[in-house]
Amino acid sequence: MYGASYGAYAALMGAAKEPVLYRCAAGYVGVYDLPMMQRGDMRTARSLGNWPKDCVGEDTAALAAASPSRLAERIKIPVFLTDGGDDEIAPIEHTRMMEAALRKAGVPVESLCSSTEGHGFFTEPHQREY
Repeated sequence: MYGASYGAYAALMGAAKEPVLYRCAAGYVGVYDLPMMQRGDMRTARSLGNWPKDCVGEDTAALAAASPSRLAERIKIPVFLTDGGDDEIAPIEHTRMMEAALRKAGVPVESLCSSTEGHGFFTEPHQREY
């Protein structure tokens, strides 16, 4: 299962909710921890406007229960994570947290980060590496 941005969230949630349905999962510039979307810096990011409050919600317990980073022990398949270090929409902390949770759970995980890319890989060398 593969997805980018919200699709990356959906790919990892799919792997957590249906641990035997998929053979692997890949997330590209994903959001994996919904309570992290409620941080002050995310709420005021110009590119997001009121999106975190209006669309994600504010119930921290419910958001945590719907976050792949908090459900990593349910994932039983290899995972590949990709992100950009300058991503304001899905900050690199999401991928770092997801990767750490997967490693702690003993899930095979690989990651690729480009520190100079944002919400996607746009330069040809980074696209080739990806």
